[in-house]
Amino acid sequence: METVLYNKNRQAQFMKKTEIFDILIQNDYILKLIDDRKMFEATAIFDEQDKKTYHWIKENEFDIVIPNESFNTNEPFFKIVFTDSHTYMFVALPIIHENKKMIIELIKDITNHGSLYIDDFKDGTFHDMISEIQTEILRDSLTGAFKYHHGIKKLEESIASTEDPLTLIYFSINHLLEINDKFSQKAGDMMITQTARLLQNYLVSDQDFITRLNGPRFFMVLHNTNKQRAYSIAKAINRKASQNTYYYNNEALKLSLNIGYSNLKDNNIETEALIEEAKENVLINNTTTLDSLLFSSSKNSDALKILSNREHEIARFLLNGLSNSEISDQCFISESTVKKHISSIYAKLNTKSRAEFLSRFNNKAT
Repeated sequence: METVLYNKNRQAQFMKKTEIFDILIQNDYILKLIDDRKMFEATAIFDEQDKKTYHWIKENEFDIVIPNESFNTNEPFFKIVFTDSHTYMFVALPIIHENKKMIIELIKDITNHGSLYIDDFKDGTFHDMISEIQTEILRDSLTGAFKYHHGIKKLEESIASTEDPLTLIYFSINHLLEINDKFSQKAGDMMITQTARLLQNYLVSDQDFITRLNGPRFFMVLHNTNKQRAYSIAKAINRKASQNTYYYNNEALKLSLNIGYSNLKDNNIETEALIEEAKENVLINNTTTLDSLLFSSSKNSDALKILSNREHEIARFLLNGLSNSEISDQCFISESTVKKHISSIYAKLNTKSRAEFLSRFNNKAT
């Protein structure tokens, strides 16, 4: 097999693999690629027979990874490594030099170099595309919480690795099916989304996470958290849920949660057993009826009627706990425009701050 190699004058020279390899080694060509042209983060040449590795490494953070697949199949091997901040491509190229099998391995940071195209989807940088695909695989599209299977995997890892107190808190939304029947599934989805947003605010460390179970149920995993701390967090979540009012069309709804917990006592416990224990070990049981969670607009103040349609919409988002940036996304307007509308709302209602606005109108339908 021959390979085309271009010289400085762009004249093609046909060479065998061994000749190409001699050029790479004798002229330190790979070293020049790293130091001069900065094409690769690291390279290695591995000699299987002599068990020697010739390295050219630009960054110490890399471990040279020689995939066995290249030796076993005698074919090139490609590997993509995705982290939170970077995406790397490992390329292993098998060659025969002086009757010895060798592997040239190249490592390239492709976070912002090159693109990935998926038919009938879209294209973008490797890192952005893989990040988006990973989110779709691991995260619930409605709430952003982990999907069940990934949440279980994360819980298994936490159980196996932690030596600190670990607590699982279980949440179930009351009357969700009735809300779906009375209003629509969109109303129920809104309550599920608001629950996930509420729980997210009570994660303490980067290791903590929430997972959506089927339907209206979630579990939260808190590291380095004992029973007393878990109970305090559960009470705070329940108190916040009962204080908030969420709006769907002309109806104002309250959120009602049943809450249970379990503490990790044995690192050999099955994840499902820990979840079942949390379901049965009830911390807070809200025995409310659906009617008690509804506030008809006819029963409340008409003060908000003086607002324009856009201000009315933004006021509803404020009462639902959305930030300025979230309101901007919902209304398809800039944050500066959102701020102007909020200032107008405060002026018309004679309020000076968001806290005062929420305090006065949190129980008034919009």
